[in-house]
Amino acid sequence: MAWIETIRRAASHAMGLGDAEGRVMPKFAILGPPASPGGSIAARYFTPLACHEAMAVTGGICIGSACMLPGTVADGLARTAGGVREVVVIEHPTGTMDAVITTGTDAAGMMTIAGGGTLRTARLLMAGEVYLP
Repeated sequence: MAWIETIRRAASHAMGLGDAEGRVMPKFAILGPPASPGGSIAARYFTPLACHEAMAVTGGICIGSACMLPGTVADGLARTAGGVREVVVIEHPTGTMDAVITTGTDAAGMMTIAGGGTLRTARLLMAGEVYLP
């Protein structure tokens, strides 16, 4: 974590964000090729103090966007179809997260991110029975 913090603080200065000590931005992720046939990329997303137990929504959208932009580290690792609107399946420690990324082009013909979101589903939190006297 000390090594990651050193990189995170240097990146903060390089991006013009100033000293990141005691701040949560910028965040850090470690990426790799997907492990499963249905995955797009494997990722571990970090808060400043620990690896996130799953994937933060903002981190997933950022990673999904990086998968779609040519020349990024994520682009070099990800399995994507290159569509204008694509579901990027991010593998994380407790499962997967689908990031829906829409791309476009600017006036100079450069690819841009037009939008990003995520799909969430309801899940059962508890089950039980109630008995009335």
